[in-house]
Amino acid sequence: MATDNQSIGRGLALLRAVGAAGGEATVTELARATGLSRTTATRLLASLERHGLVDRPAESERYVLGYELARLGRLADPVGGVVARSGSEMQALARATGETVTLALATPDGELDFVHQVDGVHLIGGRWWVGERFALHASSSGKLLLAEPSQADRVQLLPDRLERCAPRTLTSRKLLSDELVRIRRDGYAQTVDELEDGLAGISVAIRDDSQRLFAVLSVSGPSFRFDEAQRAVALEPLRQAAEALEAALFLRTTDLV
Repeated sequence: MATDNQSIGRGLALLRAVGAAGGEATVTELARATGLSRTTATRLLASLERHGLVDRPAESERYVLGYELARLGRLADPVGGVVARSGSEMQALARATGETVTLALATPDGELDFVHQVDGVHLIGGRWWVGERFALHASSSGKLLLAEPSQADRVQLLPDRLERCAPRTLTSRKLLSDELVRIRRDGYAQTVDELEDGLAGISVAIRDDSQRLFAVLSVSGPSFRFDEAQRAVALEPLRQAAEALEAALFLRTTDLV
């Protein structure tokens, strides 16, 4: 018999699998997704259903996330926990690169909310980004978001001529689309004098346990100092920090069962 800790982990795996399936799934689909036997999945789902964590609409064989999760979600701080778990990695990255490190969360409306920033050691640094929003096509974090397959329709709806924010902003939707192809291929985005004259940045994704883009981790600084060579040096520690944050924020199914 599974220990209490194993049961909790397997229950969490089932909840995450329901979310990964788009919010509803059959017991067979959930058992397959989590690697559990159908018998074990059925038993755990019945327990979750009793506590309101999952539900089955009348005459349906598909489980959905329950009312109790919604109630608890409304009480949870959507930012504080992420910031608390991200702080040490961001501080280490700022020390390693000497530049400003930012964390932006993807929002339900398809934007980015900058929620945390750690400044580098250099006297001349960047601006304060927390709480700001700006044109996605002009920033490395925004281009990374637009490169997501889920954003394809949104990119197609952009005007042919995009807003110019700085001297090197990509103002052509065609050029932006070509850039997004490169970002999907290479797994990172960068910007130089596109959002602000004299500002350079590089960004990578933080993905949840369903491989959806959850947040964007970025390093930025003055383009005269954070030049192409320095951005290349910063890329590997940036990727390592993103991987560490994924591990800190999200348990994989194999970790739960």
